[in-house]
Amino acid sequence: MSRRALIIAIENYPLVSDGSLDTDLERTVARARLFRFWLTRKWKREGISKHDQHVIFCSEPKVIGGRGASIKDLTDALLELKNLGRNMTDELYFYFSGHGFTFDKKITRSSMLITADFRSMDESGGQCANLDWIVLWLTMNMGAGRHYYFIDACRNLFDSRLIQPPDALLNNNPDTTGEPDSFLLQSSRVGEVAPADGTFADALLAGLAGRGIAKIWDRSDPDAMVVRFDTLRDFVKQRINRKIHQNVSGDGGDASGLILRMKPPPMSKCTIHLVGGEAAGTAFFEGERTRLREPLKGTSGRYDVPPDTYRITLDLGGPSTSPKEKVLTLYDDAEATFSLDPLLAPPDPSLEATVITVPPDTSLTLTREGRATRTFTEGTHRHVPRGKYGAVLSNAENRVIRSDELILTGTKPVDIGEWTRGAIRKVILDRFPKDPNGRILLSPALERALIDTDLDILLSLLGAAKILEGDPRVPANEIARFPLGDFASENAGSSPVFVLGAFEDDETKLEVSIRRSGAPDWSLASTSEIESLRDFRARPDAGPLLVSLRKAGDPVAYTLQSIALRNRVTLITVTQDSDGGFTIGQYFIPLGHLAAEFDYPTSSRHGDPLLDVLATSRMTRSFRRRRNVLSDLQFYSGRDLVEGNWKDPLAILLAAYEALRRRRQESDLPTLVSALERFFSEMPDTQILASRLRGATPRLEKGLPIFMDGFVAAGGSASDLPTGSSLDYTSIWTAWHELPSRK
Repeated sequence: MSRRALIIAIENYPLVSDGSLDTDLERTVARARLFRFWLTRKWKREGISKHDQHVIFCSEPKVIGGRGASIKDLTDALLELKNLGRNMTDELYFYFSGHGFTFDKKITRSSMLITADFRSMDESGGQCANLDWIVLWLTMNMGAGRHYYFIDACRNLFDSRLIQPPDALLNNNPDTTGEPDSFLLQSSRVGEVAPADGTFADALLAGLAGRGIAKIWDRSDPDAMVVRFDTLRDFVKQRINRKIHQNVSGDGGDASGLILRMKPPPMSKCTIHLVGGEAAGTAFFEGERTRLREPLKGTSGRYDVPPDTYRITLDLGGPSTSPKEKVLTLYDDAEATFSLDPLLAPPDPSLEATVITVPPDTSLTLTREGRATRTFTEGTHRHVPRGKYGAVLSNAENRVIRSDELILTGTKPVDIGEWTRGAIRKVILDRFPKDPNGRILLSPALERALIDTDLDILLSLLGAAKILEGDPRVPANEIARFPLGDFASENAGSSPVFVLGAFEDDETKLEVSIRRSGAPDWSLASTSEIESLRDFRARPDAGPLLVSLRKAGDPVAYTLQSIALRNRVTLITVTQDSDGGFTIGQYFIPLGHLAAEFDYPTSSRHGDPLLDVLATSRMTRSFRRRRNVLSDLQFYSGRDLVEGNWKDPLAILLAAYEALRRRRQESDLPTLVSALERFFSEMPDTQILASRLRGATPRLEKGLPIFMDGFVAAGGSASDLPTGSSLDYTSIWTAWHELPSRK
């Protein structure tokens, strides 16, 4: 299998005529050439033949043997990667350094890259490339492997009043044997400019070469060190001393992104200085992996040591030193100073400690200067030396809940449980009943959701509990204190829509439109005594629906394809992501008091409808992250779906599209499609999946599918959407922005 790279470096923008961009980005091409040199040398050391190396180098100015960096050069390069590398690429690198921006669509935002033929904001929307689309297109068209994206470009906000970039650059025709794991690292976050002095690229190159904490000991080989995506990210973040953006999709997680292996590993040099006189004795290095004793004579000594975190002490045959020991992370060359005169030694602030509390069903790993120092498990209260740490909180399945910096002052205790409880979550949880000791009383499904940081999952359970009232398996007292109307008055055959939103900003007003077709007719979602919640209901007839959402007053309508099903409620959850955009969930919940209307069981064999909702919520999240939705099920085997024991339309669709992504058409898809055709034939996704199963070309004959995977599989394009619409490539749903015309 081959290794491939597309490297784009734009140092000059010679055609800019409106002053909107700097025309010169110093040393951009030189740094890109260094990246190419690192990459080809790495492949050579790994034994990859030149025949199996494919590098496309696009730049402005053009270099010998390279290509230009216009929008056509970019699309030609992408097509070449697909045509030569589909199902034949183990490793793909995409490197871009140049101008960029964030296209602000109010509800979501897209990272845009600006090519070298850009002229002005008014006329050069077509010289912009949607990075979200590029990542998705390569994910769906290249096949299994690992993809790495390193983007050094600004992400300041532009909207449709300034520029109108294209939706997509190429047609999509996915026909691969699987999907890659993708790792994206960007030099700036939404709304920020990139470092203008090239510090991101310099730090990236240093980390890729294995400098400092970018490397870590290989767990599978004690004589080797590796650079992984997560260690590279932490190194770059520390080196440039600012927050950057990352995104990881696929089954492996960020620690699975193995980039470089170093065997034998490089050695670090440690220089020990004595202050206050000369002495002779022994320097002891006690590391987590290595123990050394080395002679020391005079006022200093220099030693080669394997990378490690060491406790360094000196035995000078009588004289004591201050401090008595030094803890030093030696992943690069470093120095340690000891004094023979205690008055000359400053106090060691690391002796002060902070009490840390870790929430249940989680583990907290702390790193200092990139080296893992310790891991705390649930419910522990530990004293940790003061200082600045990298902290990773993981759940019981070793999935990362949050990764962030943790600054310990040595005085104020730290409750890591706050990382799992946002302000809205606290308001919601305070509404649940409690026992005399203050412990929240919850059903197993809701109790499992307590430690989940995704607010949309908690909302899905809260909304589902209201919808399922009347089902004896759902304890009504848990949600009695929530000011949400019930569905007890719904008659047999009804198909309501329930939109439930939650916003950190209590002033946010949500407008909703539910319709068959046409332009949105906006209604304001209601508020209640829980100021953070928004509630909207509609009672359309069964059939395909358009659901439009927007913050009150925004000119942009965000529309997603949905459907109303008889005797079920279409539940739409709306929360905000870290960038202020919307995260949308869709669920099709059976009305609890109409259970007799179904000719099939509406719950899995386990008999807890809320557990089923929690399972579909987490399946949706895994699908969004392009992870295996069946392997992530926690309460029962995914075979319940494949074998027909669980008739939830969303869960079956997720499993069916997962079968397409993982290319399991022959094993799992027939049973799933059979269930869809029998019980949910009115869903457009059913027809598309059935066509794919039988080798026919899918068509949008029954309307737009709910999932974007179905839209893409059926050859959907901008022409199938309302005029002026822009598809949201970050969404799993068929969703788009209806942008106002530029004036």
